[in-house]
Amino acid sequence: MTRSIAAFAFVLLVVQAGAIPFFQRVAEHSLRGLDVNFTQLVTSFGYPVEEHKVTTSDGYILGVFRIPHGLTAKGAAAAGKPVVWLQHGLLDQSGTYVNNLPDESLGFMLADEGYDVWFGNSRGNVYSTAHTTLSTDSKEFWEFSFDEMASLDLPACVDYVKAQTGAAKIGYVGHSQGTAIAFAGFSSIPSLADSIAVYAALAPVATVSHQSSLVLKAMVDIDLDKFLSAVGVNEFLPSTDLFESLFPWVCKELPIGCDAVIFSLCGSDYGNVNQSRIPVYVSRTPAGTSVQNMVHWCQEVRSAKFCKYDYGKDGNQQHYGQDTPPNYDLSSFSVPTALFTGGKDDLADPSDVEELISMLPDSSVVYTHNEAGYDHLDFVWGLDANTKIYAPILTLLQQYLQ
Repeated sequence: MTRSIAAFAFVLLVVQAGAIPFFQRVAEHSLRGLDVNFTQLVTSFGYPVEEHKVTTSDGYILGVFRIPHGLTAKGAAAAGKPVVWLQHGLLDQSGTYVNNLPDESLGFMLADEGYDVWFGNSRGNVYSTAHTTLSTDSKEFWEFSFDEMASLDLPACVDYVKAQTGAAKIGYVGHSQGTAIAFAGFSSIPSLADSIAVYAALAPVATVSHQSSLVLKAMVDIDLDKFLSAVGVNEFLPSTDLFESLFPWVCKELPIGCDAVIFSLCGSDYGNVNQSRIPVYVSRTPAGTSVQNMVHWCQEVRSAKFCKYDYGKDGNQQHYGQDTPPNYDLSSFSVPTALFTGGKDDLADPSDVEELISMLPDSSVVYTHNEAGYDHLDFVWGLDANTKIYAPILTLLQQYLQ
């Protein structure tokens, strides 16, 4: 029942958003990678892959993947490779970095350039729904937001990777919410920040008061986040068999519906995205999160702050010892950071990015790149992201990691 309501909520959001369809037929030959998991997708291109499990201090068991080496001479198996961690965005999963062909996907490109590549999955998504004591049927399992991803998931994963590889420092690439948890975690936990050699933020998100993402805007406008909490829905847009089987069919047979879904997620201009692979993208995305996490993002829109989850006055006193949730303080942020932003990004709006930059010390921002025609998902799904975004990232990683 909970899953059905969550699925209905997504349809409601698309309708509420007023998504305008774009008619695009799908080429059958472009559907490689459809209806497979991360491991199957990676191995279908001939790359090695490992599956790992990382247990957090509060019992969440996170699915982590690794491509230990590439297929080129430069990427051949060897000890002591520099390590890079890739963290997905809101409602996404690790496959977002290997969704396109190897020469277009950051995960494969890094492996072929000689990096030991690790892929994270935040608690509550399709690869991270296990717990040492809690079931996903319980309300308690879903009582988290990006606060816990930053304070508990990220440190556990970085410590695990360092232990597995022997690396003293690693590179970090985050997209969307993957940047928010990095800003939150690196600013709050000095030992975590000390473990990061360089941080590439794709479509960086902190404050979101200027966002115009149709999904978030609709949730805020109709108070859907409060409604879902009130009726006891805990899981938001889970990756269910319904989604996985329905969306590819919709994309092939009813392109209006498929385009509406993508429109609602990434905005009106997605000309940079490989539209022939949209069925592949939506067969794994949305990948699920907690309603509490979506509530947190709606709170961020309303408050115009980058702050912790608001439990209400009494709850805030219990959690924080004060009436209001504390802001994340980025004034002492020390990790060398590269910001990759888009001029047409509905979620990481340019005005919010400017506010983020003003919150960071000048010394921490080592590189900025604005791609005027880019929307939010172009950074991970874009056809030309390999040359416009990933090439500069490779240069930065070589500078700071090798």
